Amino acid sequence: MDFSAITSLIIAVAFTATSVGVSVQVWKQSEALVTPQGNMLLDLAEIDDICAVVLMALLFTILPAMHQGAEQGHILLNVGTTAGWFTLKFGAFLLFCLFFGKYLEQPISRFLRRFEQDEGYMLSITGFGFVIAAFAGMLGFSLAIGAFFAGLLFSRDPEAVRDEAPFVPIYDFFSPFFFIVIGLGIDPAVLLTSLELGLVLLVFAILAKLLTAGLPAWALRDSGTGLLVGASMVPRAEITMVIMEQGTHLGDWAVTEEVFSAMVIACAATCLLGPIAIHTLLNGRFNPRETS
Repeated sequence: MDFSAITSLIIAVAFTATSVGVSVQVWKQSEALVTPQGNMLLDLAEIDDICAVVLMALLFTILPAMHQGAEQGHILLNVGTTAGWFTLKFGAFLLFCLFFGKYLEQPISRFLRRFEQDEGYMLSITGFGFVIAAFAGMLGFSLAIGAFFAGLLFSRDPEAVRDEAPFVPIYDFFSPFFFIVIGLGIDPAVLLTSLELGLVLLVFAILAKLLTAGLPAWALRDSGTGLLVGASMVPRAEITMVIMEQGTHLGDWAVTEEVFSAMVIACAATCLLGPIAIHTLLNGRFNPRETS
């Protein structure tokens, strides 16, 4: 499609992520999430998102080096040096997360539960999430990466998961701002010209997950499970758009307004078409409860 290597890499990494929350709602309505197929979907989605955030961290570390190296004629040296430094910093961040999860998370949770009830407890957990996200930002990673790992750290605590309800109002308050920012990033003047590109990207967004998630699930179980799992991995939303938004901050050499708008169109379409396909598969030709 005549994109630069940098733009192509950003789109590719953006498409690795899956917004499984869109699909999970349909599975819950069909009471199919507790089946072996539902468990497989959740496991795949978690691995998928971990890979996506790691690739995102690496990508935005090496992109400036790629751009500068291409201009100066020594791209391999720039990228190699930057990737090595990234490995050291990301390794240190992972060690911090492992240490926090193994030795600090439970004592902190017990201490907070002793002095705080319900909403206060979850507000403190959210505060620790902000701290971990800020630490990731200090290391040069995206705040979204820190927030993602903070969620993983506290999700291992069964009590924290059961007390999730007080967190819902916080989520409901902040979520709209994310989509407002995405909307403000779209130039209406290029929206129509981006439509064709968005439809092309939509085709590849669908095919990518059907092939990389659906075919392995087919091999492990059957064709119906493969199609259903592949379709459930198609929706793209938050992580994909975080990657694209960061790309726009680098400049037009990374992501142009047309490419950003096209990705918004593709992501919106996956979130609309995905649940329709999943609902049809769950309640039509393939029923996970029968297969389990």
